[in-house]
Amino acid sequence: MKLRFSPAATREVAAALSWYERAQVGLGYRFKATLQEVFWLIEAYPEASPIVFLQYRQTRVHGFPFVVVYEPKEEVIEILAVFHASRDRGHSAC
Repeated sequence: MKLRFSPAATREVAAALSWYERAQVGLGYRFKATLQEVFWLIEAYPEASPIVFLQYRQTRVHGFPFVVVYEPKEEVIEILAVFHASRDRGHSAC
């Protein structure tokens, strides 16, 4: 299945990448590589992560305090949010 990113998820990833790269040279690259691995796993095994609300699933970004919220659909997997785990859950797309 193909991944489709919500505008909010795209903004969240860009902001996190920028923040990590400003914090330490190369850390943004490491975050991006880790996210790519997470997205590959979601694409390969969309049902592997637990359902957190209705049809929405959530997985952690290993090594970083981030989670990815997504919704597997028939022909696409919607990446709804990528956010810092300490943020208020009320923010999330689900």
